[in-house]
Amino acid sequence: MKKLLSGLLAFTVLASFSGCALANREPEQTTTAETTTSAPATFPSTQPPTETTTAVETTAPESTGPAASTDTLPPLSTLVPLPDFGIRITFSETGNEWTGNYTGVRFADYGDYISRLKKAGFDRNISSAKALNAYTFSADNGEGIEVSIAYARLLGTMTVTAER
Repeated sequence: MKKLLSGLLAFTVLASFSGCALANREPEQTTTAETTTSAPATFPSTQPPTETTTAVETTAPESTGPAASTDTLPPLSTLVPLPDFGIRITFSETGNEWTGNYTGVRFADYGDYISRLKKAGFDRNISSAKALNAYTFSADNGEGIEVSIAYARLLGTMTVTAER
């Protein structure tokens, strides 16, 4: 768990520096086209590449036994309170995990969010630490869902991860 939280804290610091550098860049636009030559005394024309589609017959693999499908479980973002403060930089969610990176997070927001998580039932196996203005918190709800937070106070960045 400490390695995960240390990794998340390092990622948060790296993401905040990268985000600052990328925020001032103009987006690049690239376009590709194929140029063909034509008969003499005519201008070349630009044509889009031709698309080829093929149909492939596939079969689903056989099931090896009953397993809990993540398709039938509700998304984690509906079970774990999402931060409603700061600026969300990134957010990704799969069936078993969601991760959000936030900036502009005040220390009071971090404390309030931990209180909200505890009220939502994430009050078991609590672990928290502080080192050089970097804070970590993790807890689970006793139903197989764990929440981890890495907060960098001086940068005002926070990474939240919830996983089954």
